[in-house]
Amino acid sequence: MEFPIPPAENRILRSLPASDLAALQSCLKRVALVQGAALYETGGAIEHVHFPITGMVSLLTLMKSGQEIETGIIGKSGIVGALIGNGGALALGQATVQVEGSAWQMPRAKFQSMLDNSARLRSLTNEFEGYMYFQAQQCAACYAVHAVEARLCRWLLQCQDVTQSDVIPLTQENLSQMMGVQRNAVSLCAHQLQLAGLVQYSRGTIRIVSREGLESSACECYEAIRDYGGRMAPPLLHEANPLAYKREA
Repeated sequence: MEFPIPPAENRILRSLPASDLAALQSCLKRVALVQGAALYETGGAIEHVHFPITGMVSLLTLMKSGQEIETGIIGKSGIVGALIGNGGALALGQATVQVEGSAWQMPRAKFQSMLDNSARLRSLTNEFEGYMYFQAQQCAACYAVHAVEARLCRWLLQCQDVTQSDVIPLTQENLSQMMGVQRNAVSLCAHQLQLAGLVQYSRGTIRIVSREGLESSACECYEAIRDYGGRMAPPLLHEANPLAYKREA
């Protein structure tokens, strides 16, 4: 039976057996991921899970001051809202769309029912949640000990891995909020990276020019997060081998 949803659009869906995909067919709805939209908020109920196809979603911790700190990112390799599969009734943070795109959306009840009936979906969900916990732990250490420029390089590389694009449509103001630093610190670092020929920055857009240069300047956290994802089954990145990206000659 032909399944109308191209499995390659999302790593989780691509990894499910045909029988599970057939069972999901009637409850998946394609939706737009609008930049800045919150898919769920801290302390609120997670009503839907999302399997991203394109774009990027950030998991954020919100402070009383209004500051937002990013603790993880999700793209076409994962699930947004998978916490409910482990009995999480309320969201631990906020899921916000940082790079617009699209996703397959599934109601909470149907997702929980599918987890009860699909060992493969349950295994993939649990493994991905473990990866998100690892990301959060690594980010906490990164914020504490690494310089802003090295953290920015790490983030740009992660974003390229997730979106598979050299162009990141994000303002310095939004980036400074997620990184928990002053905007002028991000502006200075972005300027230095541009002078070094690693990126090109224009208002609201950062273009990666030299991935190899960013890797040389990034903190160890990028490699740690990438390698953890590479050991998952199947590997987290669509192209687990970083050589799949174009490098400088």
